[in-house]
Formats: sequence, C-alpha cells, structure tokens
Amino acid sequence: MRLRLAVVLVALLGVLAPRSAWASFHLMKVVEVCPGSATDANADYVVIQMYSPGQTFVSGHQITVFDATGALVGTYTFAANVSNGANQAKIMIGTAQATAAFGVTPDLVMGTATISAAGGKACFDAIPADCVSWGAYTGSTTGVGTPAAPGGIPAGKVLRRNVGSDGILQLADDTDVSSADFFLAAPAPRNNAGVGCGDATVTGVEQCDDGNVINTDACKNDCTAATCGDGVIESGVEQCEPPSAMGCDATCHLACGNGVIDPGEACDDANMIDTDACRNNCTAAACGDGVIETGVETCDDGNLVNTDACVNCAPAACGDGFVHAGVEQCDDGNTVSGDGCNADCTLGSCGDGTIDPGEECDDGNTVDTDACVLCHTAICGDGFTEMGVEECDDANTVDTDACKNDCTAASCGDGVVETGVEQCDDGNMIDTDACRADCTPAACGDGVVETGVEQCDDGNTDSTDACVGCFAATCGDGFVETGVEECDDANGDFTDGCVAFCIAAVCGDGFVHAGVEACDDGNTNDGDGCHNDRTINRPAAVWGDHQTEPGEQCDDGNTTSGDGCSATCQNETTAGGGGGCGCHTAPREGSAGAGACGFATILIAGLFVSLRNRRRR
Repeated sequence: MRLRLAVVLVALLGVLAPRSAWASFHLMKVVEVCPGSATDANADYVVIQMYSPGQTFVSGHQITVFDATGALVGTYTFAANVSNGANQAKIMIGTAQATAAFGVTPDLVMGTATISAAGGKACFDAIPADCVSWGAYTGSTTGVGTPAAPGGIPAGKVLRRNVGSDGILQLADDTDVSSADFFLAAPAPRNNAGVGCGDATVTGVEQCDDGNVINTDACKNDCTAATCGDGVIESGVEQCEPPSAMGCDATCHLACGNGVIDPGEACDDANMIDTDACRNNCTAAACGDGVIETGVETCDDGNLVNTDACVNCAPAACGDGFVHAGVEQCDDGNTVSGDGCNADCTLGSCGDGTIDPGEECDDGNTVDTDACVLCHTAICGDGFTEMGVEECDDANTVDTDACKNDCTAASCGDGVVETGVEQCDDGNMIDTDACRADCTPAACGDGVVETGVEQCDDGNTDSTDACVGCFAATCGDGFVETGVEECDDANGDFTDGCVAFCIAAVCGDGFVHAGVEACDDGNTNDGDGCHNDRTINRPAAVWGDHQTEPGEQCDDGNTTSGDGCSATCQNETTAGGGGGCGCHTAPREGSAGAGACGFATILIAGLFVSLRNRRRR
C-alpha cells in the first residue's frame, strides 16, 4: 500500500513539476538584438524581458541564433535561474566583448559571437517560442513574418521591440511580424540585476540614464538624449516628429499653432487644443471631422451620414427628421402621432390606436367584429359580422343567399326567396295564402285550405272522400263518395245506370232506365199499367202456376223464395231477383196507369233532392 502511494506521488510530481516551470518562464519576449558595437563586431547580445512577474525559472531554457538561410548557428542554455522576477525585468545574454563594450555583465555568457548584422534570426524558447528576424533572412517565416531592417543592422545600432510611448512591454506588442514589431535604435543593454540603461547610472555607451522607462522625456528608453528627429516627440519641448513631416519644421515645431495663418492654413489660434474652433492642423472645425468641438457639437463620428447615431453632430433622436438605421422605422421631423409616423418614430399601423392617413378609425385592437374593422368603419357588406349589430356579413350584395343585403340572416317570412332553400317567400307567416308559413307554395293536398282558391284540403289525393281535388265532393263531380254516393257518372241524365242523385238506377225509382226498363212509375205495384217486369199492359202473370209467363224469369210452381226461383218468379241469381220485382210490366199504351206512374216519379224525385241537400249540409 505504501509502495503504491509513493508511486502515485512520484507520478503527480512528474506532472506538476513541468507545469510549474512552464508557468514561470514563458511570459517573456525578445526585446533587443545587437550584432556588435560600433567598434567591436563581436560585442553580440540578446535581451529578453518579462511582461508578467515571477518569470525566473529559465534554467535549462535556451537562446538560439540562426543565419540568413535559417540554419542554426548558436545555442545558449541557461545553467541556472535568475533572481529578479519583477514585471518588466530583463535578462541579458551576451559575449565577453559586449561586457567590455557596454559595461554590462550578461546573465548568460555567449561563448562565441554568432549574430550576423546582414541577416538572421534570434529566438527564446518560451511557449510558444518568441523570435525576431532581420536583414536578408530567408528561412521559415513562422512567428517572424517579414524581417525587420531589410538592409541589415547598421554598425552601432540594435533591433529594439516597439513597446509604445508608455515603455511598458505587453503581450499585444508582439504581432509575429518582425518588420512591424522592431525598429533600429541605439544599444541599451540591461541585465537581470538592473544594471544597464535605466539604472540611473551612465555607463558604457549611454548618453544619459534617468532611471525610468519614460520614452518622451529628455532621456529616452535607450539612454540616448532626446533630440529633434529621433522619431519620439519630447514632451514640453517638441510639437512634432520627424521634421520632414508636413507642418513640422526643423526644430520639431508645427508651423500650425504659431498664431499666424500661413499659406494652406484655414486658421491658427496659437494653441494645440484640438476641440476648439481651429483644429490642431489649422483647419476650421467642422461637423464630420471626427473631433467634437466643445460647446458646439455633442458628437462627431467623422462622417456626414445622417442615419447613424450622430446626426449633424448631435445625437440621433426621434423627431430630428432622419431615420436612425436599425433604431427608427420613420422620422418625419416631429413627434406628432397620426400623420403616418408615430411620436416614437414607429410607422403608423392599423391597431396602434392612432388614426393615420388612409384610416377611418383605429381602436387600438385587431378585433374585426367591433365597430372598427381593419381601421375602417364597420359596414354591412364588409365581410365581418359586427357583434350586436349584424347577424351575418357575407361581403356581397346578393339578397337571395343565406345573408341578406341588410346583414340579417335569411329566414322564411322575410319577403326574399332564399335560393336553394325556399320556394317562395311572401313576407308573412300566413299559412292559408299562396305561400305557406314554411315558404313552400300552397298546393292541393298539403292539408291547408288556401283562402279563395280551395274549398277544402284534407291532406290527401283520395277522390272518394268528402274533399275531391280540394273542392267539396258533390253528386255529379264524377267521383263516388264513399258511404254517401252509390255512383257518380258526372252527368244529370236520369235514364242511365246512375240517376241524378248519384243513386244506382232500380225498378221503382221513377226513372225509366234506357235499354233496361220499358216503364218506371215509381212503385212496385203490378196492376197499374207498369208491371214489375217493366212491361206495359199485359195480363198479370200468375206466380207459382208452373207457367213462365211474360214478366217471369222462372216459375217453379210455388211462391217461396230461396229455392232458385223467387216468390215473384225471378231467377235468384240474376239482378232484381228475390222478394218480387216492381216495374217488370209497363202499363199498356193509353192506359191510365202511365199517368199515375209519372206523377209518382216526380214525387220521388223531389223527395230525393230534399234528402240529398239535407245530407250535404
């Protein structure tokens, strides 16, 4: 168990130890490369600088030097760590000749001078490695880009990293493009102990040493005295650099700012204030020049675009007449709603509660069943049913569909025939006129008596009841009324099989049945000239004498009915048989019986008419 724990601890130490070392040396950059002094070409050195504190664990790490072709010509390995881990602290790697030339002892001695002024590359194995190339270098461009000082490093000069006017090295000062990151300068070596340029002691080739890293005072960061033309504007002394720049004179002062309006100047107010009416370049301040003129402008974004946040050098605002792109939908130069562009510079729209041009109303909602529909006053025919006002709205002027022109629902009795639904509509609910209450045409057989047209309507087409063809059944209408009429031959002839009172013709009814009877005196008396066999003036036949005489159909020798020959000598299987027969013998011509029979007939006819009319009522 103890052995296993020991193995684990060793493994953890193996992992953690390299991480600790990596975290304590890699935040450094190459800041200066010297290929020799003006008097000794072997006075080579390289300076690396920390941009974070605690980068002291350099033991085992290397400085490597390459020639112009990219071939490795020198490797210099730190044998020990350094002690000064302050932020911005430097470490110097150099030859013994460099010590003699510059009076600074390197932290790592280069045994051989290998840095070529004509072209090469120098690297520190940080993670990632930091390198700089110069002159005629043609090797790999990874991490170095275009070489600095394309003509090589002149005698008495060094390559120095550009760290800006504040003199503070930062990670952002490395773009991996040597031509952008380095410039030619005077030598200013410094070791980890702080000896060298910046230690406040003038040594070696230093012209001055004020003990700070301010590059714009009288003693620059490379311990050379500030001069006009050195590329750095000395605070309080110079106004411009270099002298050859436009407007910069030989003393590094601007012609602009001398209080005299020289040719090419629009103004000159003898100051370097860039926010007054006269800019530092002696041009008149103007909106769009990118400088906010104090007391005049509240913004100036360097353009005259009126759709961004700065309009005519004032902050864009709703109502300024310019549509702020991405912010405003419209801007009509006012903050009045109802003119198409609302007070908040949003476009007027239906439903925003403001009546804009083209709108009749705007109730602030999108409800299409109230009095304002799509910002137009609700009307019948607009296709939207106004709640509480309209029953329907089908957006047309067809008055015969389910929704009438007045936006009321079509209904039976409204006076308009609804296509496909109603057959008629007379505007009322009277059920006895030509259009019934259900908007169907009145018709015989519908069970409703149509006033002025029908006498009756029993809801059927039966021609044998009391209502025939919607008229009251009458004798002579051609239809036999069941239970009332025996026959109905639709005529007034009393001599056929149906007499005028719709009673079947019979012997003794007082009407001579043409072709059947010779006489009919309205009785069944056999001795009055009109015999029961419808013959006239013959001797009366004797029934039951076994003699079949005129007027007899049979004579079985008795007057008993029910034996096939009736008591009146008529076949019981023929019409008129049984129980005697009247009008078989008509009165002989010229006898008095004919007149009596005719009179009887008239009396019987009158009786039938009276009974018929009483029954009809």
